[in-house]
Amino acid sequence: MPIIAPCTFREPAKTYFLDPAELEILAGARVVAETTRGLELGVAKFAARPVEDDKIVSPFRKILRLATPDDIEQDKINRELEIEALNIVRDQINFFELPMKPIKVEIMLDRSKMYLFYESEDR
Repeated sequence: MPIIAPCTFREPAKTYFLDPAELEILAGARVVAETTRGLELGVAKFAARPVEDDKIVSPFRKILRLATPDDIEQDKINRELEIEALNIVRDQINFFELPMKPIKVEIMLDRSKMYLFYESEDR
């Protein structure tokens, strides 16, 4: 049976089963993992434990490392930057009179990607 570590990224969020590799992952541990969206900081919901093979959903991604103080600080800086970016997006939407409402911005831990979530009646 494979060993998994159930983790969440951002709240409210779905729980993902990740491969802890050789790391000892306990409940509440801050972890860094490569997700489908990019490098993210997450939290282990429970300690790593074995599960049945049929419970694993592909791709079965690995936890890269336990989060360092630098990772946690970078995430804090990114979240502050997300607020600034959302304000800039709002200003641009108003300036160009676009028919959309920005909801939130998310910046990945390594700043390789920024996601903008919005609502629009036309889309």
